[in-house]
Amino acid sequence: MLWRDPLALDPTRVSARVTRAIAGHLARIARTLEGAGHHPELVAGFLTRCLFSMFAEDVGLLPRENGQGAFTTLLQTLQNSPQQFVPLLAALWREMDAGGFSVVLRATLPRFNGKLFKQPEVIALDREQIGLLLQAAHADWTQVEPAIFGTLLERALTPSERHALGAHYTPRAYVERLVLPTVVEPLRGEWRNVQAAALLLANEGRLDAARAEVDAFHHRLCQIRVLDPACGSANFLYVTLEHMKRLEGEVLDQLHAFGRGQQRLEAAGLTVDPQQFLGLELNPRAAAIAELVLWIGYLQWHFRTSGSGLPPQPILKDFRNIECRDAVLACDGIEIVVDERGVPVSGWNGVTTKTHPVTGEQVPDENARTPLQRYINPRQATRKTAQRRSAQRQGKNHPRAGPGQRAEDAARRTRRRGARRLWLERPHQRTRQPGAERRGRRNPARAPGRVERRTCGGRSARPGALAAAGIPAPGRRGEPLAAGYRRSGR
Repeated sequence: MLWRDPLALDPTRVSARVTRAIAGHLARIARTLEGAGHHPELVAGFLTRCLFSMFAEDVGLLPRENGQGAFTTLLQTLQNSPQQFVPLLAALWREMDAGGFSVVLRATLPRFNGKLFKQPEVIALDREQIGLLLQAAHADWTQVEPAIFGTLLERALTPSERHALGAHYTPRAYVERLVLPTVVEPLRGEWRNVQAAALLLANEGRLDAARAEVDAFHHRLCQIRVLDPACGSANFLYVTLEHMKRLEGEVLDQLHAFGRGQQRLEAAGLTVDPQQFLGLELNPRAAAIAELVLWIGYLQWHFRTSGSGLPPQPILKDFRNIECRDAVLACDGIEIVVDERGVPVSGWNGVTTKTHPVTGEQVPDENARTPLQRYINPRQATRKTAQRRSAQRQGKNHPRAGPGQRAEDAARRTRRRGARRLWLERPHQRTRQPGAERRGRRNPARAPGRVERRTCGGRSARPGALAAAGIPAPGRRGEPLAAGYRRSGR
């Protein structure tokens, strides 16, 4: 007997398959609700609250009874009484926002707070739509991959909308090609230096200094900001969050070895959380999903590392880190363009076509028109920036300015001195040592036959500098050149 599908046990494949199926159910609900005339932002907010409620019952934030979550039980009850769907679900979400005893679930709830449940608008659903929500609620939300929730957005859009917004799910391997070299690897390089310095201090018996060194790096890690100006469903931000949480886990393990507890740090608010990940997105559905993705990813990591312990309350915080607006253009408003008679000016909507009666080809439908719009006071948009300041720019009291950072800076200075010395001793060789810079530039407009200058310690190698360095100056025209020099011109 041969086992032909060994990848069937791969948890990432199972997670992706489950998440895509859930996204398909929810996308069907989204399109039917928007087709009924509900605003896309209202639909996105409603589905986001439903999704988070399903996740909350599976991780233990909402009570479970007889192996089934309270939210799932409520949906089963409401499927037979759709007229009670709006008042009961709105009451539950208000109770989740405030915390305390829930009349709907007849249990005590933690305080969720945050923007998600501040305005718990509920859209009336029929039996079939509630059934689709139930199918999604029966999934194991502890294993759902948040990064794949871009498929919910992608399936809810038409092909033309996907092309206009670039709303296509990016596989994780492609995301990591950007995230790892730009964010994760530089941070891990710093952590290796800090960890080495802390271990040296600990071996010398200076445990407090070692603890302070690791504590300073953790403080810096919790202050880094990452910005995605076209975040979509926050796929890139979520993968970055996961890698930074993994690095934070290593830092906290080292602090625990030095006698510092993780719970104390989380209680003080010192942890990598969604506040550090900023996003701008034009589509309201994508912006709502992006915030959900970050919070689910953060809470999944918390329960995987901390067991069943609840995170500090409120569970959700209104960080306003995902903004639904244009990343390039800002304005005071949008108005309809009218002609001199006050009649709105319109044009083809860019989507609807019809069959040409002669050629049989698809051509624009002149009856499918949309009004033209004008931006009021258009200007360049301003946005939050992700700043990563060095210890030299923030002063010696900055957390990075510890023994680990000083050791890193000393090593960098040593490499630069070695590179300069190599230029002085062998200027005819081009060094590739780290830190070496060749600032001299060849001038294409120079006269033929003129001797080109080499760089010496980052400066032009003028005759005085060469003499001070003990290197003979180049000869004149017709005279032999010193070693390492050549005449320009061909």
